[in-house]
Amino acid sequence: GIYKITHIDSGLAYVGQARNIKDRWIEHIKCSLGIDTPVTSQLYAFTREKGIENFTFEVVEKVPKDQLSEREKFYIEFYQTKEYGMNEKKGG
Repeated sequence: GIYKITHIDSGLAYVGQARNIKDRWIEHIKCSLGIDTPVTSQLYAFTREKGIENFTFEVVEKVPKDQLSEREKFYIEFYQTKEYGMNEKKGG
């Protein structure tokens, strides 16, 4: 599915895709805390700085796995998270 992580105070968001959203959220939490993966992305640096508890996580759309990339690109553009958020790429 497609998910969105949003910083509560600023509204800055990140859109991503995953076959298993629950497992992906757990990975994001670990990386934001510096567990298992060094902080190398804008998202992880920001969540580590602000505290993962200050972010919301929501499922935007459940889609078949063959449509994940297409829908991720759509939502990154829709929410403008590359220009005004934490996505470093246009998705896919």
